[in-house]
Parts: sequence; C-alpha cells; structure tokens
Amino acid sequence: MKYEVIYFSKYNMSAAKQAAGKAGADWLLFVQQGGALTDDSPVRLEKYVAMADEKTVAFELHTEPVATGRHTDPVTLEIMWADPGAVLIKRSAFMQVGGFDPAFNLLAFIDLSWRLRSAGYTLQACPLAAVKVNEVPDERYEYIYSEYERLLLGIKWGRGAQARAEFEQTLKAPRHFDGVRKELAKLYAQHFLKTATLKKFRKTELFNPLVCDFSRHYGPWRGQSEMMRIRVEPLVSVVIRTHKRKEVLRRTLMCLRNQIYKNFEIVIVEDGENTAEEMVKTDFADLNINYYATGKNVGRGRAGNIGIERAKGQFVSFLDDDDFYYADHISSFVDFFEKNPQIDLAVSGGMAYKTDILSLDPYQFTVEETYPILFDHITLMDMCVRCRVPMPCGMFRREMYNKFGGMHEAIGGDEDWHMWLKYMAWGNRANKNGDDIHRSLSLFGYPANEQAAQKREDAYRVFDRIMLYDESLVFDVHGSEIRQWEEYVKADINHLKNIGQLSQFLVNLKPLDVAKLEYNPDGENKISARQINNYYYWLVEEYSK
Repeated sequence: MKYEVIYFSKYNMSAAKQAAGKAGADWLLFVQQGGALTDDSPVRLEKYVAMADEKTVAFELHTEPVATGRHTDPVTLEIMWADPGAVLIKRSAFMQVGGFDPAFNLLAFIDLSWRLRSAGYTLQACPLAAVKVNEVPDERYEYIYSEYERLLLGIKWGRGAQARAEFEQTLKAPRHFDGVRKELAKLYAQHFLKTATLKKFRKTELFNPLVCDFSRHYGPWRGQSEMMRIRVEPLVSVVIRTHKRKEVLRRTLMCLRNQIYKNFEIVIVEDGENTAEEMVKTDFADLNINYYATGKNVGRGRAGNIGIERAKGQFVSFLDDDDFYYADHISSFVDFFEKNPQIDLAVSGGMAYKTDILSLDPYQFTVEETYPILFDHITLMDMCVRCRVPMPCGMFRREMYNKFGGMHEAIGGDEDWHMWLKYMAWGNRANKNGDDIHRSLSLFGYPANEQAAQKREDAYRVFDRIMLYDESLVFDVHGSEIRQWEEYVKADINHLKNIGQLSQFLVNLKPLDVAKLEYNPDGENKISARQINNYYYWLVEEYSK
C-alpha cells in the first residue's frame, strides 16, 4: 500500500484539499500539524487496510493523549465519521465525493465522512495504530466556528430551520469569551450568502440525510479522557460467563481482539455442558483463553465466582457473553490503577442500547437508541437503591475476592450487585461518591420491547428483596456521610421538579419499604443495606411534598 502524507491545520482545510488534488498515491494520510505516528503504526495501519473489504475507504488512527469520545462499533470498528487527528483515505473515493467542502474547516471531516457513507462506503477506526497530537487548541476560535459550521452543516444536509433556531439560542446565551456574541452575530449575518450554494448539494446523488446525526456530538458520545503511556503492564483477567450461546459468545470474543492493551487473559466459564469449547479453541486460538465448563448448571453467581477463582491476573473485570468492550476499555482501567496505586476498585461509565434478539444461531439482533450511562454520583445510598455498576463497568484487584468474597450464589439475579456493593463499601476507592472514569468503556443492551423490559424488571424485584435484606450487608457510616446522601437526594428531586419529570419518576417508584433512619449525626453508625434502601424512599417522600 502506497500513501502520501498530507499535514494539515484544522483551521485551514483548503490547503489540505489542494495538496490532495496534487497527490499521486492511491491513499492519502491526513495528519494534523504537529502530529506524529507512533513507530509501529504504519505497519499496523497496513494490516487494517489488508483485512478490510473494498467498501472501507477511510481508516481513523487512535489519537493520543486525548482520544475521541465518539462511539465506535466495538466489534466491526465501523464509525459514523472520522476524527481529524490522522485519517487514511482512499484517494479515488476522496475525489469521487468532491474532497473537502471549502465551507468547512473544523467540521470538514464530518461533512466528508457523511458524503463517503452516502456513496456507499464505510469508515473504520484503527485503535492499534496511533498518532500523537500536540497542537494546542484555540478554545475561543473553536467554540465560535464549531457553532457557525454546525449551522452551515445543517443547511447543507437539510435541516436549515432547526440549525438556525439552535444558532439563535446560542446567540442568546453564548459561552463567556470576550466579544463572542458580536462575532457570532456577524457570522450569522454572513451565512445567508452561503445558503444558496449549500442548498445545491441537496440535488446531488450524495444527499442522503439518513447518514446524518445532529445530536450535540454528531452521534452517541462516550466522553473524552486523557491517558498516559502505561509503564507497567500487569496481567488482567476478563471473566465471561456463558450458557449454550455459542454464537452470542463468538461476537463478544471478537471485540477483545481490538483491545489496545494486550496483556490480558480471558476466563470463560460455561455454566453446564461444554457447547462452546470447540469454537473457542478453533476460532480464537490467537487469544489467551482459559475455558472451563461446569458440566452441570451451577447458577450465575457460582459461575462468576469460579471465573474469579480461575483468574491469574492482578486485576479482574467481567464481560457478559452479550456485552462488549470498547478498544480502550482495559487500557483505560490499567492507566487509572497506575495513577492511583492505593485503590482496590475502579468504576467507569457505560454505553447502552435498546435491542430485540431476533435469533441466537445465527446471532441477530436490532440496535436502537444508543446512549451513555454516566452518573453524577454513586454513593453507598445509591448502591443500596439500585446497582449503578453495570457488569462490564468495573475492574478490581483479584485480592478483593479473598477479603470480601464474590457474587451471591443463592439467587438467580442481582448476584453481581451483591459483589459490587461490598467492594464499593469496603474497598479503597479514588472517588468515594462517583465514578472514577467518566467515560463509557463498554456497550451493553436492554430490551427494546417494553413488555419484555417490564417482565425483566419484575423478575428482578424478587432478587432485590433477597439481596438487600442480606443481614451480612452492614456498613459503618459516619453521620456526615448520611447528611451528604440527603443533600444528593434533595438536589435530584429539585432537578426533577425543574424539568417537569418528578410526577413520572414517582409513578415508576416501587419501594420495598419506606422507613425513617435514626442515626448519630456526630459519629459512626452501623447501618444495613435494607435500612439505607428504606431511608432513600422516605427521603423521596419528604422532599417531594
């Protein structure tokens, strides 16, 4: 594969378009000014291109130290638009769709990506090929012109009225940069001169509004984070429980091939007969997999604990057989543990999607409404009301299992909630009242069908009572911490009132019990999970009056 490198400034894309027009190579590698590919990235990039089909014409490199926050399909690595840190594009496809539109600088790659997808092409992320970007952003310029180009993008792609309304709202309450309202108003007046030219695009065969997403980040947003180069690479154990779902498991294992971090093992525990063993050994021989079948059904909790017991890693994380890790999942957690060597447990956000399972073999499912799950606070009270750690959203030191035990083995649901609650209450954490990595690092599904979702919730309520009324779950809590819980609940209720959603929230509440908590405000209190759960609902009733 021969490519020509074009260094560009995202503040002047016309120069990049001119350079692309003069290039003679079959592929164009656009690299942001000041950016440098890591040593092994060219070889890895060539491998991605070699493995892709002919319809894939754009390959986005992983950006260091701040990675894009855009959602990527964790299995296929397909993306909706390419982030402009460094992107390899097939020259013929680039020229076919007209290259960069001179109307855009900051959003030039989004507009180009949409035209490529409209032409039937696909775009792919390349997490193992990386570029270091050192350009210091001009925050004022980027704020003003990203808002302005968002307006132009809306006009070009058929949502002019909405785009103008959004821009006018920005004019009323812009960010606090000197002279920003005056400059935005000037650009708003100028945009009318470009409207006719932008609208002409809608008459071309490349106009396909179905490829567009005009949410705030032009698609589902995981959140950005800065990650340093990991100096020490401890072994991480990824535990997967499965049961007679070979093809479901296959897709999940495929996402682990995309991990940036490589020093990990996969511990698969099949609850029952070894239906997936041959597939695992034949099709995933390239991965470090420790497969074990229990022979007879032992239950979800026991299967999870067997996985931890068989784990050889210093750190353990879980991945259900129908969930997925993003490529930076393990690396982000290990990076956090390296920065915080005193902690036992770390929690991240997650990305959810609504789904209906069409068949298990072959594995087919729908994907609807992908959205982030990020919490403003995760206190002990929050954890005693509902588990705020989805299965793949935590990583812990293996020794935690020896100290506090693992999953609840006597119930058919909430077995992991029992484990997370103990670890978060008794382990050392960097952020006692919130998540540690405010970024979605995994993807998991919920039933799209409302009846199926309700049936699932009703089934779990039986396990909720068993789990929360476990008398072993007793915590030492200072009065000041309880008062902080009360402030959080009060703030949440006031927020729901302000946005007009309190009534719906109260309708959906199904408390196990409601009881006031008597506690010593100046000292330690021994309080059970059941008491904390009941007190939460008492507080909701009080603050909702």
